[in-house]
Formats: sequence, structure tokens, C-alpha cells
Amino acid sequence: MRAGIVLDGRYELLAPLGEGGMGQVWRGHDLRLGREVAVKTVRDVADPVLLGRLEREARAAGRLTHPHIVAVHDSNRVDVDGTPAVYVVMELLPGRSLADELAAGRPPLTRALGWAAQVADALSAVHAPEIGIVHRDLKPANVMITHGLAKLLDFGIARLSHGVGDTRLTASGVVVGSVEYMAPEQCLGSQDLDGRTDLYALGCLLHAMLTGRPPFPSSLGPVQVLFHHVHQPPPDLGISPVLDGLVRDLLAKDPADRPADATTVRDALRALAGAIPSAGATPNAGPAPSVGATPNAGPTPTAVVSPVPGRPAYPPTVAAAPTGPDVRASFDARLTQARSTATVAPDQATALLEQFVPEAARALGSRDRTTLAARALLVSCCRRTGADDRAVWLLRQLKDELAWTDDPLSEWADAALADAEQAYQAERVPLATLRLALHDLTVVGAADTRTGLDLRAELAWALSREGEPAEALHTIRTVVPHLRDDYGSGDWPQLMARYQLGEIAAEAGHTAEAIATLCPVVLEAAARLGPTHWLTVTACEALGSLDEAAEQRLALLGQLRAAHGTRRTRRARQALLGD
Repeated sequence: MRAGIVLDGRYELLAPLGEGGMGQVWRGHDLRLGREVAVKTVRDVADPVLLGRLEREARAAGRLTHPHIVAVHDSNRVDVDGTPAVYVVMELLPGRSLADELAAGRPPLTRALGWAAQVADALSAVHAPEIGIVHRDLKPANVMITHGLAKLLDFGIARLSHGVGDTRLTASGVVVGSVEYMAPEQCLGSQDLDGRTDLYALGCLLHAMLTGRPPFPSSLGPVQVLFHHVHQPPPDLGISPVLDGLVRDLLAKDPADRPADATTVRDALRALAGAIPSAGATPNAGPAPSVGATPNAGPTPTAVVSPVPGRPAYPPTVAAAPTGPDVRASFDARLTQARSTATVAPDQATALLEQFVPEAARALGSRDRTTLAARALLVSCCRRTGADDRAVWLLRQLKDELAWTDDPLSEWADAALADAEQAYQAERVPLATLRLALHDLTVVGAADTRTGLDLRAELAWALSREGEPAEALHTIRTVVPHLRDDYGSGDWPQLMARYQLGEIAAEAGHTAEAIATLCPVVLEAAARLGPTHWLTVTACEALGSLDEAAEQRLALLGQLRAAHGTRRTRRARQALLGD
């Protein structure tokens, strides 16, 4: 496919929007109705599986008219320059995916509950007897956030429970879906799936919005993720009992132990959202998504019916800051409240601070004394509740922002980051498990997929930690060329892999390779991420430990100063020269 092609004399392809497992998605123009549309095309029209998936998506979504489901307008098979082509025309959605939203940070609680309620509302329509669809691939990438509303899309592996033309994609024992969001029965390749399978995925989705990651993240490795879905209970959320209870009900291993249907879940989420006072909405963040209740007329916290019998209703969040001259006093008072809560209930304090910190940053500035104190307290609460990975991420952000300032908190962030990283490393997946998972991927020919490459990179770190630098170096060398083909020079995945190659090469005694690898990593990281970013500084530290790199370090420092100035490269200078 190329820009300028007109399908069926009606749909002109304007520009590619993205590419995935099924093919390409284009921005298009409907010449007949004069509107912009999205056009999904199959990459390989000779592949009957892909053709079946695209036709299944058109048939499934085309039967639905719902405010939280992407609309499908048309579908057909045509010839383009003598080559068969298959396409589906859908509404063009502005905004970005929920995956992109989560990559930018956890949404405020009211927004997370609202989006989850809207997805549940979409599932209630999908699962209705007259429709009878199991989506089977509910994940953040398949939810679009457009004008503050969530919309469900990508029915490419959906299974119709009845009807003419029902084509099941899988045979018994074949796993289909996205491993981080798959129900246990799906992990086992069962065909006995119903709407409760999607409810498990919704539980994973809600977990990701509340904590920043799904219950069993991909860092465990695909085999371990599947094992955990089937056998391991979800980790402690550290949130209010009723919300924790709802998530755990959704994540029940046995479908019979999950809520009866999506409507029940939707109503529970709406009640939870209604329990949060409208004053608790995040200021200056645009309109909160509708969750089925009038903002100022929702039930009071004491009037909310618990969605799980025997569990208390969700408590109200800390109130948002007022405007006017009392803003400072209000934030200081809320911080005092959070400190008091942290001494007895760090999990509750974490929830308060996750809302407080972005509000304070917007109102007072990210480096204001109150904001910084709240960020430090949030790190402490994350450490106390075992969320070391979250603490590491927060500390790296804090370290980056303070690296070129004289704030005494910068030294604390350095020390705290080292401690948190040590604790996080201790939780990493065992070497034997990584080897087994990579073996399983190799057997099925998936060692060079993105999952396989991520697994090999993690295996290289594990080998390095276990004192096997030679094997670690060999392993990471097999990763970098693939990522160089798939990503630009400054893109994060290959930039991180090249840093890893340089670090491990130095450890293995391959000094020349380490220097040749790390020097361009420093320059590219500084240009793409900034000279104070932790990756830039860490790569400088790796070079600073190599006596043979004295000449290159001086040249590198000169290049950094020329590009970014003396002040902003002070931290890099310290890392390179050790002063």
C-alpha cells in the first residue's frame, strides 16, 4: 500500500498511522462523504489467518453501535494494481491509546475509574446475548482515549459465540492474546471462553491504571507471566479494601469466582467513582470522563453501596487545592496529612500522594519545596510497600531534574536511588527461569521477536550479575543488531541495549569495544534525553571507570559542553572525570 491509492474508487489513503500484527492502518479520506477515516489493510493477502482476522474484526465491530466502541463503516476485498487487497474502514479517532496514557504516568483515580467503567460498558454491549462476542485481546493498546472518553477497538481475534460464518482462530491448546492481559483459561489454550475472560483482562487493565503496571508484568518473561496468571495470586495493591476487592474478584483464577457480567462491574466502578467528591478532580486537567453520574449529584461516600458484599465502600480522596492566595497553605496542610497517614498506612499515603504530587507540581512547580518534599515522601512510601520498581522510576525522574541544581535533595536522591535499585535487582527473575523462557521461545521460533529480544537483554543482565560476563557479552551482542534495524539511533530500546553492551563489554575486559560503544551512546542520550538524564550520566560513569578512555573522555566532555553548555553538563563532567 502507498499514499494516494484509492480503494473501491472511494477511500483515498493519505498517510500511514501505524503498523501491527495484522497489517497497516492508514489515515484515509472518504471521497463520497467527504470525511476522514481510518483504513486498516492486511499486510499479506495470501495469509488466510490474517484475512480471517480482518474479516472477523469487520463483522464483529460492524454489529455494534456504542459510544465506547470504535465504529466500523465498511469492508471489502479489492484489487490494487493487480494485487488482491482487503481493508476495513473505521472512524478516525483523535487522541492516543491508553498504553500511551499509562506510559506518561498513572491517571488520577477518578479518571482511571471512569475509563474502566466505560470499557466495562463497552464489554456489556459486546457480551450481550444478541451480539455474543468475546474480545479476547483487551489491553491498553486496544483502548483509545479520545476527547476524554475510552473507546474499545481491535476485534481482530474476537470470537463470535454464535452465528453464520463463525470462525475460531485457535485450535485447542494454542495460546492467543497478549500475555500480560490474558485470563488463566486463555493461557491454557482453552476454547471454553465467555465474557468473564474479558473481565479478567479488565482486571489487569484496572490494575495497570491503579499501580502503573499489570499484575504480572512482561519483565518476568513470557513463560513466567503465563505461569503466574494460572497459578499465582495477584500482588497486594496497597489500596482501599473495596477497590482492592473488586480488582481481586476480576482477577480470580476460576471464571466462576469473577463477577457475573460486565454490567455488574460497570455499576460497581460507577459507584466507586461517584464516591469521590467532585472537588477531588485534578485541576487544569480537562474534563474528567463521564462515568454515568452527574459530577455534583453523585452519591456521598457514606451512601455508596459496596460492589463486593462485606467490604467497605471506597473512601474519598484528599481534596484538590483551591485557587487564590491560600494555595500554599492548602498544599502544606495536605502534605502534613499525608505524612501522618504515611506513618501508619503507607499504602493509603501512596494513593494520596499519587494525586497530590501532580497537582502540586502544576500549582507550585515541580521543584517547589512542598512538591519536592511530597515526591520524596512518595518514594519512601513506595519503598515501604515493596514497590521498589516504582521507587526507582520516581527517583530517576527526581535525580534528572535536580542533577544540575545545588538542591541538597539531589544527594539524597542519588543515595536513595542506589539503595532502591539494589532492592529492585534482588527481585529480578532468576537466571534459570530466564534460560528456560528463552528456550521455550526459541523452540517456537520467537527468539527474534520483540519479546525474545527483551528476554535476551534481561538474560544478559542476569548473566552479568551472576559473574558470567563472557556469556553475557555474547548474549547482548545478538540483541543490538536486531534493535538497530528496528529503531532509530536515538530511540530508547536500542539506545539502552547499546549502553548495556558497553557496560558488559567493559566488565568482560573488552575495553576497546566498550569505549567505541559507550561514547556515541553518551552523545545520543544527551541529545535525545538530555545531559542530566540518568542514562547519559550512567554511561559517562561507565566510561569514567576505564583508564584507557582518558583521551576519549576529554573529547566527549568538550562535545557535551559545546552542545549543552557548561552548567548542564556539570554532572556528566563529574561522572567522566571523577571530580
